[in-house]
Amino acid sequence: MGKHLPNWLVMCGLATILAAPCPAALFRGLYAPPDPPPSNRVAALSALTAVRPAEAQVVRRAGVPTLLVDGVPTPFNAYKGDYDYRLTGEAGATIVITHNSGGRLYASVNWDKALWDAARGTFDFSRIETNLLRIHQANPRARVILALNLNPDRAFLEAHPDEIFVDDQGRRGRIQLEAFRGFGNEPLPDDVRANWAYAYTGHAWRAYVEKGLTALGNWLRTTPAGNIVIGFQLGGGMDGQFVQWEYKPTHGHFDYSEGNRRALVDYLRERYVTDAALQRAWGDPNVTLATARNPSPAAFAAHPVADDQPGEGRHLADCRRFIAVGTARTLNSFARTIKAAFGRPCVVQVWWTTAIWAQPSRLALDDLLRGEAINIVGTVSYYGAHRALSGAGASANNLAAALDARNVLYVQELDYRTRRTQHVGAATMQAAAIPSTARDFDLQVMRDAGSVLASGGHGFYFYDMFGSWYHEPEAKATLRKAYAMNAFARRHEGEYSRREVALVMDEATRLLAEKEAYATPNGVWRTSGVMPALHLLSDVTRPDFPDYKLLILWSPVSLTASQAAEVRRRSARGLVVVAGAAGVSSRDFGTTNAAWAALGPKVRRIESVGEITPSRLNELAQEAGAHVYAAPGNAVYVGNGVAVVHRLTPDMTTVDFGRTVVPVDPLTGVRGMPLRHWAPTLGTNENAVICYELAP
Repeated sequence: MGKHLPNWLVMCGLATILAAPCPAALFRGLYAPPDPPPSNRVAALSALTAVRPAEAQVVRRAGVPTLLVDGVPTPFNAYKGDYDYRLTGEAGATIVITHNSGGRLYASVNWDKALWDAARGTFDFSRIETNLLRIHQANPRARVILALNLNPDRAFLEAHPDEIFVDDQGRRGRIQLEAFRGFGNEPLPDDVRANWAYAYTGHAWRAYVEKGLTALGNWLRTTPAGNIVIGFQLGGGMDGQFVQWEYKPTHGHFDYSEGNRRALVDYLRERYVTDAALQRAWGDPNVTLATARNPSPAAFAAHPVADDQPGEGRHLADCRRFIAVGTARTLNSFARTIKAAFGRPCVVQVWWTTAIWAQPSRLALDDLLRGEAINIVGTVSYYGAHRALSGAGASANNLAAALDARNVLYVQELDYRTRRTQHVGAATMQAAAIPSTARDFDLQVMRDAGSVLASGGHGFYFYDMFGSWYHEPEAKATLRKAYAMNAFARRHEGEYSRREVALVMDEATRLLAEKEAYATPNGVWRTSGVMPALHLLSDVTRPDFPDYKLLILWSPVSLTASQAAEVRRRSARGLVVVAGAAGVSSRDFGTTNAAWAALGPKVRRIESVGEITPSRLNELAQEAGAHVYAAPGNAVYVGNGVAVVHRLTPDMTTVDFGRTVVPVDPLTGVRGMPLRHWAPTLGTNENAVICYELAP
């Protein structure tokens, strides 16, 4: 069959190809063999004894978080997958995040058996060891972050029914693999992927996971293969990211399981200490710290916002906050457990999103990060229209400024499909915006990888779900460029000017005012020609919060008195705008008018966030005397030594760097002619990317 294929495809060892040609050069089900393990396992393990056990940490250098591996600043140039370790290593990947191959502690799937052997009552970590040997043989430079799935097995949940996620009627949540499938108490099908949804806060499940993490950490210290491990990625729950099981707020996202109720009670004891204090807060003389529970779905539905005032508003606010706080504390505990067992400096990575998404915040940030347990947060790419070439981009800029302030790396998951990926249906192709040519793949990746770096992100990882994407030479070349851009940006960290504009979002917006559905600013700043720093409202009162010429508070629903006072002080020396519903869920202000009175007369009021269009943001920045890089319309990302222009409109874009810069080819180091203005010639839905240094 291979005689009609191009030579490079034949050389990849492809086993099968559909006989009929596919339209637009798209292929179905093409796989190359995965990187093999060493033929002599004993010799490979012996050789690894000479490798110094790797250490990793995130430290502050040049004012920004920096990943150190064995004491050396290291770009987060990563690949997550089970194939292609050699090829992505040749393209510049120095970090591998594992996928499958022994990554599941307790819950098996067809293709990846759990590490826990329930019949024997022991863990078998041999598949992790084999995978580490495969990685090291394919890419000896690579250091490894082990991705771990923490879902419990069905037997555990049926032995601990109090920790099965239930609705207010006691119906159990059901999942298929990692996707929620509604509620029902009928028996599960005979399918290893089917299971019960579980409480993210359950004490028994937490102890179960910590038992597994401790065993894994201890085992890694006994095998030479563990010498190349630098950290762990923790996943599980809905979509592997601990998203709320039920996407829609039909039941208020509340978990009515007894296991979660006990954890909620622990949280309330911290906040209120006595029954009397809780009774005053909730306006309920009968509630106690032993009997407290979530509100009913009807109570949730009856309130447009949880106003956080004494009575039902406080009841709703406390319990909605616990959705994010409880899960965050669970992951923080897991991170501390695996670090203690591993016994040497390492990093822990989790997924995290907040007000940039339309969903409620799944993890309260400061509870998640407490004690520097978590060092890296990753965010998945946008799907659908955002990642298509007609969109402004799929990367998140996941509040990079807020994360920087907390000494945490923000990295982007670039979950892309090349034209050689297995295509499983038209819906998948549309959602993933699968390109039909290698050039379109290059345009997608360069736009989105470039925007991550320009926005202040610290790197990315390419997520290979199916394997064999990067055997196409053009795709491999795209990865090489992206990794080189990140290495360039890391070498020049701290050299570029601070942002002059900040967008400040309230982490509590979706938790306390979800039904109001306040818009997020992602589609605004991307095409505004302005590069804002993205912060959390809680940053405003931090002593290290920078001065900005333009400060925009975006739907600050939980605005506190101390935050309002700080914003008022800043309005005396710069343009401050508050857009949307200020203080509607504030514990300190009983009304919106009270919040506005506290903000003071110099704060400009915009009634709705919908009034802040890309053009309006550009105008406000200019009015404040802040530098704007381009006219609004096209997607423009500039900063940290990387500039991207992606053309979306009939108009071309000229970027004004604000000072003279020197273009640099990140692959060769060749420097171009100094310039201040850059006007690439582009077709519609095309982009150009350059790296630059500041001219002397």
